[in-house]
Amino acid sequence: KHLLSFVDNHDVTRIATILTDKGCLRPIYGLLFGMPGVPSVYYGSEWGMEGDKRNGDPTLRPAVEKPEENDLTAWIAVAVCDAVEQVIGERPGIKWTNDIILHQKKLCGILTELSLEGESGALQYVVAGIGINVSQSAEDFGEEVSQVAISLEQALGRTIRRADLAAAVIRSLDRLDQDFPAKKADYLARYRADCLTTGHEVRLIRKGESRTAFAESIDDDFALVVRWSDGTRETITAGDVSVRGLLGYV
Repeated sequence: KHLLSFVDNHDVTRIATILTDKGCLRPIYGLLFGMPGVPSVYYGSEWGMEGDKRNGDPTLRPAVEKPEENDLTAWIAVAVCDAVEQVIGERPGIKWTNDIILHQKKLCGILTELSLEGESGALQYVVAGIGINVSQSAEDFGEEVSQVAISLEQALGRTIRRADLAAAVIRSLDRLDQDFPAKKADYLARYRADCLTTGHEVRLIRKGESRTAFAESIDDDFALVVRWSDGTRETITAGDVSVRGLLGYV
């Protein structure tokens, strides 16, 4: 027989609701996995899902249609904009959904890989790939790529210390780690403010077919809301289509 260890379960208030300091969530799970016995994680609690037992079983055992991590790439885009602004004194924008834009050209791309446990859907890990162009010249990019890409040194005309930039990115990601998912409203508002895609005509490429639409807004899940020529609207998720501007890369 093995002792099962847990910090919450389906019959008690979730740990994120109990904590007065949400920053303690990760250290608590570190303690759980270091304790004797078999660590048991109740689905959703490891990424901050809340639920108060006083409000009944539905709040403790909600159906989860999709993990909160689905919009994590957008959060990371905001964090990267914070870091770049801190280092160069100028805030870049975001081309929906995961490209960082400076002076109308691509400065950085972001790819987020995550793994979910098969049965529970619980998050196992997240790996963020962040590639910021720091010192490339137009010659480094080549004739074709230089039309759509830019480096910090090209934009500013001066050298940027990689160590300073790396430190700023790490600090921003650390803040994100503390903020996620409780401060979604703040990150959503900043993402909407930074997004360069909305308010413009865009070309949506889906399964080889291209259509033009007007990018109206970012919805509450960081998806792109577009309006077609017939007046109908559609919500576009990152996996649906490739979005291109009609005038240049953005």
